[in-house]
Amino acid sequence: MINKQLDERKKIILEATISNYIKTAEPVGSKALLDSGQFQLSAATIRGELNDLEKDGYLAHLHTSSGRVPTDKGYRLYVDDLMPQHTVPSIQAEEMEQKLLLVGSDLEEVVFQVTSILTSLIDYTIIVMTPDVYQDSLKLIQLVLVDLNKILVVILNSIGVNQEFLLNISDAIGQDDLNALSQLLTRKLAGKSLARLDEQVLNELVAELPQFKIVLSQLYVQVQRISTSFTQNRSVLTKGIAKMLRLPEFKNIEYTQKVLEALEETKVLCSVLSHYLSEGNQQIVIGEEHRVENFKECGLLISPLKMGETSVGMVCVLGPKRMNYPTIAPMLEKITQRVNTYLGAQDVSESLKIIE
Repeated sequence: MINKQLDERKKIILEATISNYIKTAEPVGSKALLDSGQFQLSAATIRGELNDLEKDGYLAHLHTSSGRVPTDKGYRLYVDDLMPQHTVPSIQAEEMEQKLLLVGSDLEEVVFQVTSILTSLIDYTIIVMTPDVYQDSLKLIQLVLVDLNKILVVILNSIGVNQEFLLNISDAIGQDDLNALSQLLTRKLAGKSLARLDEQVLNELVAELPQFKIVLSQLYVQVQRISTSFTQNRSVLTKGIAKMLRLPEFKNIEYTQKVLEALEETKVLCSVLSHYLSEGNQQIVIGEEHRVENFKECGLLISPLKMGETSVGMVCVLGPKRMNYPTIAPMLEKITQRVNTYLGAQDVSESLKIIE
C-alpha cells in the first residue's frame, strides 16, 4: 500500500532518485534530477523535496557535500509501490525460452539449467536451494528383496526423485509379503511427506500388519536417520559470485568478506532461507530486514520452486541493495514459473504400476 505521508511529487522524486542511484551507484543530487528532464521544477524546489525525503527517512547523505542515497525505508517503499513495472524484453524472453526448452526431466538438471540461465543474464549471485525430497509428497514406496537378509527400499516422490537405501533384516521374508507391505505403505503414505512418518503412523501400520513389525520398525528408524541428515545437509548451490564482485560496492574489502563468509556458511544460509519457504510468493528482502547479519547491506530476491501449492525449494538473486529490482524481479518470476509448471506437470503414474 502506498505510504499516505508522501504526496505525489515526493513519490515521483523519490522514485527518480532511487532509479538514478541504481543505474549509477553515485549519490543523487538536484542537478542530476534536473538534467534527467523529468521535472519542470526549479533546483530549489527539488532540493527542498530531497531535504524533506531525507528528514522522513527515505534518503540519506553519505557526505555533507554529496547527493542522496536511498535508505532501507526508501528501498522498501520503492519496491512495494514506486518502481516501474518492467517486462522481460522480447529478445531476452526468446533467449530464455530457448534455454528453458533444454531443461530435462532430471531434477538436478533442472536446477543446474535454471542457475546457468540466470547467471548468464545478470551480474548478481544466484542461490538455489534444492527441493527437500523428504518434505515432498510421496507417490510410491517399493520394497524389493535383494538378498536373504537385505531389502532395497525405493521411494518415489511427486517430483520424480528416487531415494533408495538398504534394510538389513534377521527374519526370513518373501517378495510376495514385501509386495503386500509396499502396497500398504503406498496407500497409507501417498500424498504425505516422508518426514511425517512418525511414531503414530508407525503404530497404525503395525496394527494393520503386525507380522511386519520388525521390518516396519527398521524402516522407521532408517527414514528418521536419513531425513534428519538430509535436512541438515540440504543442498545450496551458488553461482555468479565473481560477476557480482565486479560491482562498485564490492571494492569495499570488509563488505565483500562479510558477504562471502555468509555464502560459505551453507547450513546457516539454508536454515535462514527455509524461513521464507512458507511465504509461497516472490519476496524482496532489503538491508536490515535480513535474517543473516552479513547480508545487511544486500538485497535478496526470492522466488519459490513449487509443486502445486507446496513450496519445495527456492531460487534467489543476491546483490547490493542497489540491485536492479525492476529488471530482475520479472526475469526471476518468468523462469521460476516455467520450472514450477514443469514440476507440477510431472506424471509418475507409470511408476505406480510396479506394485499393481
